[in-house]
Formats: sequence, structure tokens, C-alpha cells
Amino acid sequence: MEISKTLINRIRILIMVGIFIAVYHFIDPMWAFGFALYCILVDIADLNEDMDELTEERKTWKSFLTNRKGF
Repeated sequence: MEISKTLINRIRILIMVGIFIAVYHFIDPMWAFGFALYCILVDIADLNEDMDELTEERKTWKSFLTNRKGF
């Protein structure tokens, strides 16, 4: 059984929000906002990696389409 990537991301976001609320109320608001900033920066880094992968795939398909021979 394969779980979709969007479902995993939604669960991950709910967990992060829960951690943020718990840290904000029980520990310190500064640590909670630090945690939120850390999560945002990690997501931006993941987006950059995903964009690099997509660019590689696009270049591969582009070279395949230009180098293929007709029938």
C-alpha cells in the first residue's frame, strides 16, 4: 500500500503545528518561533533539491527527444 505524498505532507504539517503550539505554551515562545523558522528553512532546502531533480529530468528528456531517430 502506497501513501500519497500530499497526505504525508499534510500529516507532517499537522505534527509541526502541534509541536509549535506545545513549545509556545509550555516552554517559551522564542523557541517555538525558532522551531518554525527552522522548519521553513528545511522546506526551502527540500524545494531546491526537488527543483534540481526536475531540471535534471527535463534535460534528460530534452536530449532524448532531440537525439532520437525517426522510423
